[in-house]
Amino acid sequence: MSKNIYINCSYIPPELFVAAGFNPVRLWPEKIGHRGQKYIPVDICPYTRAILSQLYGNKKAVLANSCDGMRRLYDIITDNSFLLEVPRKSGTNEVNYFYQQLLGLLDFLDINYDNKYRQRLKKVIRDYNIQRNLLQKIQKQKSPSSLI
Repeated sequence: MSKNIYINCSYIPPELFVAAGFNPVRLWPEKIGHRGQKYIPVDICPYTRAILSQLYGNKKAVLANSCDGMRRLYDIITDNSFLLEVPRKSGTNEVNYFYQQLLGLLDFLDINYDNKYRQRLKKVIRDYNIQRNLLQKIQKQKSPSSLI
């Protein structure tokens, strides 16, 4: 069984998967493919159809509830996917709601949120934050002309 978890959005924290031994794979579809067109109408976003083509074959996916297209995609692949509700605000209630969503995601993946997992998660978060800080430093060093 593959330990890959396919994700479609940067709002989905890869640290949760890495700490549990999964490999998060970001979906970057390059073409729509015929499978996506078979199940999703032409008037739905081509990105959604391309994601479906990429997920074909019983792959486990976590989708962010970012648009109607992602909700329709989830309707199609419900058995093997999780729709993560991402709050649109950042208040206390929204943070608590998102925390509950993440616990539901862990449950979906049969990840035990015990002390051992939490310790691994803390380490993985530290490692990812170091990587993010390094990437920010690199980005700051780039001159505007090098971006063109």
